[in-house]
Amino acid sequence: MVSSEGDFWASQRWKIVKVAGQLMVFAVLLRLIQDYLHAYINDYHFYFSESILHKGFWFVFFPVSVLQGYVIGKFSNTFSGKLKFAFLTVLITLATLVHLVSFAFIISTAYSIFLNHSYSFINLLRYAFSEDTYLCLLIYGISTLVFSRLNAEKPKAPSAQRYLTVVMVGSGAKTTAVNVNDIFYVSSASPYVALHTATRKFLHSETLKVLGQQLNPVQFVRIHKSTIVNIKEVESYQSRLNGDYDITLKNGEVVRMSRNYSTSFKSLFK
Repeated sequence: MVSSEGDFWASQRWKIVKVAGQLMVFAVLLRLIQDYLHAYINDYHFYFSESILHKGFWFVFFPVSVLQGYVIGKFSNTFSGKLKFAFLTVLITLATLVHLVSFAFIISTAYSIFLNHSYSFINLLRYAFSEDTYLCLLIYGISTLVFSRLNAEKPKAPSAQRYLTVVMVGSGAKTTAVNVNDIFYVSSASPYVALHTATRKFLHSETLKVLGQQLNPVQFVRIHKSTIVNIKEVESYQSRLNGDYDITLKNGEVVRMSRNYSTSFKSLFK
């Protein structure tokens, strides 16, 4: 989803934020329920404040993972091969370190401010490193993989459709180039199609369906099972009061439009 540096973040930031936030909230709620059930089964008091503080480990995941997504989108494409692998490995390690240090700092600060007792930052940091390092590496390894794949998925630009600009019409030994802009409408004349211009009619050995697929749909629209009209040559149209319409072209000719094709025609004729 990236076409240039930073486009990945610009196009995906809200998706990244939303997903990271939802996963974080779900993880916190799940762990709170787990703590409550554990306390209930083992018959001891459940302290919501302490539980939510310790589950604050997961709250740190949100800002760090969002930052991780931004860094991957901005710098990942500057590396390739082994250098890219090294870059992502360092990013996972740094994200883990930031997470563990931030968690220890937040919890120690919260205890000292809101509770009567406190845990030292060093002790909490040692606990976090001993208990949660592997979990952080796993989490940020997964998020790095997801963000990297998103970053690598460049949108497939729609192939430039090449529509006909001229139709080569053969008649015996002679071949005539008919400019599509000169065509007022095309009608079925089995086994041919007739190309109607301001001055004459050309028979072309093609089916209406196949020729219609080669004409620009912004300019040429089907108005009947046997007729395609050049929208640029339409002067006006009038209802026949039975669902069908009469289309008047700029050369004065009138062609009929079936009710089944009127919607697509009207969307172009404005």
